Amino acid sequence: MRLDLDYSLNPNLCDFDVLLVDSVGTSFNSFSIANGGLGGSEQQAILLLEGLSAAGYSVGCINRGPHASRSLNGVRYFPVNDIERGTVAPRCKTLISMRSGFMPNGIEFDNVVFWLHDIPDQNLQNISTYLRDMDDSRIVTVSDWQKSKLPPGWDTRATTIYNQIPDWIYDVKSEQRKNFTYASAALKGLDATLAAWNQLKKKSYFFKEESLNVLSPGYDKPSGDIAKNKGVVWVGPQPLTRVVEHISASRALFYVNGGIPETFGLVPLMAEVLGTPTLIFCPGESGALSELMAMKPCTTSEEFLDRCEAKSYLASSGAHDNLRSSNIIPQWEKYLGLKQ
Repeated sequence: MRLDLDYSLNPNLCDFDVLLVDSVGTSFNSFSIANGGLGGSEQQAILLLEGLSAAGYSVGCINRGPHASRSLNGVRYFPVNDIERGTVAPRCKTLISMRSGFMPNGIEFDNVVFWLHDIPDQNLQNISTYLRDMDDSRIVTVSDWQKSKLPPGWDTRATTIYNQIPDWIYDVKSEQRKNFTYASAALKGLDATLAAWNQLKKKSYFFKEESLNVLSPGYDKPSGDIAKNKGVVWVGPQPLTRVVEHISASRALFYVNGGIPETFGLVPLMAEVLGTPTLIFCPGESGALSELMAMKPCTTSEEFLDRCEAKSYLASSGAHDNLRSSNIIPQWEKYLGLKQ
């Protein structure tokens, strides 16, 4: 299929086995995962593309931002403006449209996959048009829970492929654990988490001397002054290696969901891989956490407070081997028809 570009007028063609496009998230490339805060969806895009590149395939990525076209770790990155202006004319066997179903003009592709990361809502309506007009277009969801939330009829075109956790994280060990960690976006539940933390600070002697380290992916900010909460330390955006260090050295991951169910739950699952206990409370729908986590989240405040005050927290050991990158990348290879 060709989208609105006469290739005879533009010799600057780029051929790929797989080309991923995202216009929803922040600007990212392979440096982002090692040098600063990054959202889970952007992280997963980098891991998938670098994994496919390492397997020998030609891959590219189009996303927002002022960055110039460049190749990093085997992935060719383009700003979306270069595509829309016709500066670059990419073509590929498979186009992966991540999150919103956005597809800029000027891309030639054989087939398209819509890789959804968020809860399906009205922002995905344009995908309905593509599904109707492209008989071979498909959908990938990151959990069966997310798949169950698709509009009627979409599920027949959908396949669940879980997000991946890099293999090296499974080898991280920590002998000393202290304090607690919140490592999600503020909108995921920071205000609710701080309210629960303050309650425990007042109620439980055990928590009086403890601290809560607050990490962020960097795409949003706390609604108020973090320093006003006793024992709360603002760590802010961190690269993946530092996020892993914080979680692996924590007494527990501490998180109260603020009303947006997790479609996957990368941070809690990573905590379980690291052997870090999880203290998680979902007042509403728990989303994919109940599907995927070994230690299921609490569903009542009483249960959550009891688990927090137990002091001796249970941790999963050897959990989620199926989420290793070395297990997920071959699933993508097979799904995309790259490897039979």
